[in-house]
Amino acid sequence: MKDNKKREIIAHVKAKNLFSYLCTRAALRFLPISYLSKKDSISFSNTSTIKLDLNDLEQKYLLLDCVREPENLIIYRCISKATLADTFIDIGANCGHVSLSVISDYKKIILFEPNPKLIKLLKSIFKGNSRVILKSCAIVDRDNIGYLELNVPKNSSGLATLGDFLVDESEDFITHTVRSSTLEKEVSSENLKNAFIKIDVEGLEEKIIGSIHPIINRYKPIIGFEALSSLKALKCIRQFKGYSFYCARFNFLENGGALSRSALGIFKGLFFGSSIDFIKINNFNRLEFDNFSQIYAVPNSKAVKFEIAIKNYFNNLGTCDLSKLKAWKF
Repeated sequence: MKDNKKREIIAHVKAKNLFSYLCTRAALRFLPISYLSKKDSISFSNTSTIKLDLNDLEQKYLLLDCVREPENLIIYRCISKATLADTFIDIGANCGHVSLSVISDYKKIILFEPNPKLIKLLKSIFKGNSRVILKSCAIVDRDNIGYLELNVPKNSSGLATLGDFLVDESEDFITHTVRSSTLEKEVSSENLKNAFIKIDVEGLEEKIIGSIHPIINRYKPIIGFEALSSLKALKCIRQFKGYSFYCARFNFLENGGALSRSALGIFKGLFFGSSIDFIKINNFNRLEFDNFSQIYAVPNSKAVKFEIAIKNYFNNLGTCDLSKLKAWKF
């Protein structure tokens, strides 16, 4: 293993059907949707047909039943199965592909999404589902409660940001005035007692973590947060006290982490096999990786149980079939 001081592989599971998964991911990003599907809508057992905006990359994933981050989905399911959390709080729910994938795993799912267009879509998808609570607002600190500007790139709702953060990187975006509130104000203490909190807000994770310190200190939840660079990861990690840190990733990914930046790694994975590794991060001052789809912050009081749960879950999986992870019917 490369430099044990930096990382420790807790468990790994072989990935199956990687080729078809990567082909779908590539096609969604680079090919017109008309080549991939003749439909432009989805249907669930509890709803009428829902028309999608196929200019939006995130909604294309819904249309083609493609799981966005399979390496994290299996961790979300493991957390529930091990009774480490029974409420899934999603800060940055987007169009619902994560929540749809864990709909059968958690007793309650609380979705935060400030984009009014996506809230309308989420209401249609989860219509009548008593497990799901939708919150049309952005989560912020107490100083920013009220209303903020949300900038949404026209072709990717997943890159929406608050205020002027990253706006220069998108020349074509729509601005909405959205409600902003705190997690403490929006979620009852009952739902915070045994919650997993997922934070995916395009670079603003550090501020969100800072805003929920009272919740972290009181309830010691497991938190998963995105970090698009090692610097951002360190800024988030340093806000936790008494926590251990982990990540899940395909073993063929290079330090950049994103699939689009790992052409050589993808080639190796396709021809020499691949696995999903679950890694404990031991060196906070010099992180080996530079892109994390999720870092899992786990209170030390739960770390041993968490690691055992991951090992058992991966062993029971044997092989992770990427084509069978979807759970979008309820």
